[in-house]
Amino acid sequence: MMHKLERPLLVLAVGVSVAAFALPEMEIADVPWALTLYGGESLLAGFATLLDKRAAVKGGRRFSELGLHLLELFGGFPGAYVAQNAFHHKTVKRGYRVVFWAIALLHVAGWVWYLSISRVAP
Repeated sequence: MMHKLERPLLVLAVGVSVAAFALPEMEIADVPWALTLYGGESLLAGFATLLDKRAAVKGGRRFSELGLHLLELFGGFPGAYVAQNAFHHKTVKRGYRVVFWAIALLHVAGWVWYLSISRVAP
């Protein structure tokens, strides 16, 4: 069974992603979308990592690896990285780390592509 907050945090992560792009377009908030996206998702991923570590220590219901990876994929990989190292959680499990770093590299590649096309004059 999954942790009772896994599904609500994933739903909230989708909401943060939508808000990150919608709020600036609707001129509701003058915050750069990347700051909203990576900041919000990092908080959620870090919180999920903390909850999963606590559950692991106490023998409670854990977050699924898929759930944690989805939070990282939505943009929470920086917060997950900080939390993993701060709480010494998921730092040894090789399969998990491979997927984590693949997600991080995917984001870096996306930024390289985004910045390269945004510099091209129309």
